[in-house]
Amino acid sequence: MHSGQFKMHGTQAKRPSFATWSSLQGINTDGIDYQRIPGRGFGVVARRRLKAGEQLVSVPLSALLTVDNVPARVRKQHGSISVHGLLASFLAFGENVEKTYAPWASTWPTVSDLCGSLPLCWPQYGAPTLTERLLDESVLDEDLVLLLPPAIECPAVGAAGSAPRSDKRCGLLQTQRRKLRADWQAVSRIMPNASFESYLYFWLVVNTRSFYYEMPNVKTQPSREGCMAMVPFIDLFNHSDSGSDHALRPEAGDEVYVSYGPHSNDFLLVEYGFILDNNRWDSTPIDHILMGYLVDTPAEEQLQQAGYLGDYAVTRDGVCWRTEVAVHTQTLTDSAWKRFTQGLDVDDDDYERKGEVFIRNNLLEPLRREAEQRSKQLHNSIVLAVNPRQVLIQRWKQIRALSEKTADLLPGHNGNQNGL
Repeated sequence: MHSGQFKMHGTQAKRPSFATWSSLQGINTDGIDYQRIPGRGFGVVARRRLKAGEQLVSVPLSALLTVDNVPARVRKQHGSISVHGLLASFLAFGENVEKTYAPWASTWPTVSDLCGSLPLCWPQYGAPTLTERLLDESVLDEDLVLLLPPAIECPAVGAAGSAPRSDKRCGLLQTQRRKLRADWQAVSRIMPNASFESYLYFWLVVNTRSFYYEMPNVKTQPSREGCMAMVPFIDLFNHSDSGSDHALRPEAGDEVYVSYGPHSNDFLLVEYGFILDNNRWDSTPIDHILMGYLVDTPAEEQLQQAGYLGDYAVTRDGVCWRTEVAVHTQTLTDSAWKRFTQGLDVDDDDYERKGEVFIRNNLLEPLRREAEQRSKQLHNSIVLAVNPRQVLIQRWKQIRALSEKTADLLPGHNGNQNGL
C-alpha cells in the first residue's frame, strides 16, 4: 500500500510539535506524558505517582474531529456514507486538512504499522494485490480463511454428511470489508480519480483511533455507528481489559491504560491489530461446530422460534446460556426442553450430566482439536508473513486453552466422559 499519510513539505522544524499543537488546542494534562512504547507505537506514561480518581487530561470539544468539522457542502456531496467513511474522506482529500492536523497525525500509526498488524491488510504471498482483495468480493483466499479463527471468518456450517451451507452471520473481517467497500463506493462516485490506497490509510486511522461520541445539544442522536469522534491525546492511550488499576497507584514511568470496552481478542485483532496475553473478556464462537447438530433438524426450527438459534460461544466463564439451551435440544424431550427454557423443573434427574457430556465431547473437544490443527498448519504455512503467522498461532493457542479450561470447569470433568 502506498503511503497515504500527510506529506511533510519543507522542514519539520517549521511545523509545531504535537505537544505544542495540543497545547494550542486547549488540551491540558496533569501527571502524564506520551512516548513511544517499544513494539506498540505511542502510549501514555505517568510522570509521577498517580492518585485514584484524579483527572489526568482534559480535551475541549473544539479540539475533537467530528462530522461538524466537515464542510456542509462536502457532507452533502458524499450522500449516504457512514460517519467513519466521511471522516476518512475528509482527512484524505479535504482542503487545508494537512495544515490543520499534521502535528496530530505525526502520532498516528504509519502505513507499515497498519499493514503489519491488521488482518484486513496482511500481505499474502502469491495473492492478488491489496486493492483487488479489498474491493473485489469474489477474490477470497480460501487457504487464508481456513487459518483464521471462526470469529474472524465464519466457517460454513452443515449437518453431518451433508454439503456445508453459508452461515447467515458475517465474520468480523467480512463485516469490516463490506463497510470499507460501501464507503469507498460513495467516495469514488464523487471523486473517480481519487486514490484508494490513500483513502484506505485514513479509513484505518479513523477506525483504530475513534471514540463513541454523542453530539451535545442534539435532540436526536445518530445511530450508534454514527456517534464517532477522533480525540487528540486521548487516542494515545493503549488498551487493557480493565483500564489502569488505580488501586495499584501507577508510579512514574508506568504506562497508563484505558479500556476500549469488553472485547474478545478476535475483535481487538481485527479492529485494532493486537491481542492481549490475558483478556478477561475473551471468547470464541462455536456455531460452526454446534450448528452441525442442528441444521435441517426439528431442533433448528425449535430454536429459531424461541429466539435461540445461533450466537453460541465459549467464554472465560464457560459456555454461554444460548449454547446450553441449544445443547439441551439434544438431551431433553420437547416438553422437558420447554420447561427448561422457562426456568421450570425438568423431569430428568440426569439431564445436567447429559448436557455436560455433550458439551465436552461434541463441542469442546472438536474445538481443541481444531485449534491444535490450525496451529500446526500455520507453522508450515507460506500464505502469510512471519509476524501475522505468529499472531495467529498465539491466538489459536488461546482458543485451545479456552476450550480446555471450560472442560475443566464442567462438574465431574475427571469422571465419566462417555456418551449420553
